Amino acid sequence: MRRRSLKTDAIVKRMAKARTDFRLEMEVCNSCGVSCVGDVHEICSGQNRLNAYQQRAAWLHLCRKCHNDIQNWPIEKQLALKKEVDHDYYSLSAINRILAPRRIYEEDVAKWEM
Repeated sequence: MRRRSLKTDAIVKRMAKARTDFRLEMEVCNSCGVSCVGDVHEICSGQNRLNAYQQRAAWLHLCRKCHNDIQNWPIEKQLALKKEVDHDYYSLSAINRILAPRRIYEEDVAKWEM
């Protein structure tokens, strides 16, 4: 029995280099700052994960501990972290395209900025 669809397998294969390059570029956990080649976390989860998998705007680089912790954070808090640590690739419009019809506004993210 297949665990993933052929479509998902194709996307995972196509994005492998970009996601590996992202992990190597980041060098440290985006949350705690520990040096690691950790996990790429998709900010948008559930039914939106496959679209998020393909968008750097929806990625955070996290060590295993922080990856486990961040699962309980609201998406707005995760986006505030993204804005702080990977500002050039922070794109609320890209996130809102992934989440449509749900919308997140800058003021929602600003409440979580450090």
